[in-house]
Amino acid sequence: MRLRLIAVFAVIVIALPTLAVGAQSGTPEPMLNGDASAPCSEGRLQVQDLSIADESRGRGVDAAAEKAKAWQSDARLVELRLSCPLLEAGFLWHGEFYSDSAQAFINTDTGEIAPAESDPRAIPTLVSDRLSFQLVHRSLLRAGKAEGLEVMPGSGVSVRTSTEDTPFGPANAPKERVYFHVALLERNEVQDIWIDAEDGTIYRFEVA
Repeated sequence: MRLRLIAVFAVIVIALPTLAVGAQSGTPEPMLNGDASAPCSEGRLQVQDLSIADESRGRGVDAAAEKAKAWQSDARLVELRLSCPLLEAGFLWHGEFYSDSAQAFINTDTGEIAPAESDPRAIPTLVSDRLSFQLVHRSLLRAGKAEGLEVMPGSGVSVRTSTEDTPFGPANAPKERVYFHVALLERNEVQDIWIDAEDGTIYRFEVA
């Protein structure tokens, strides 16, 4: 009887380290809320997610503006960016704001402040409530892009005005217009696309 108990105890002791290693080796799922249909559900922004981005745009811009105005009360939006939060579903909105009084920019994602070298009158305000991410979604589909294509995590979707002083997009894209920039990963290649915020026209850099 005593030998039998010793044998059982030895089996338990040997098994415990194995169980502990198994519990620690599991990799957590990248999405914490378990909703596979949510945007950025796998930590990746996809073309299909852009069709519903407008639903949270207003709240996202307001939250970013609150951060910027805590820095300078006259901060105004000049660039908007859409990406995915880390290990969560849903959208992450942040942007670049400019303060005429401080003559500087602030990035609401990093908190970085940078002095401006341009004339304040040459820095246009981005009017966010006129933007349509649904327009971007439709333009990409018309161009033959699949719903499941991934937007590059490092860039997300950026929106700003292209001017003579600060061009945004290829040379053939008209100036003094607002453009969405989308970098898509397709066939292991990154495709940079600029989309006119008014009519959805797509522009790309021409390869000589």
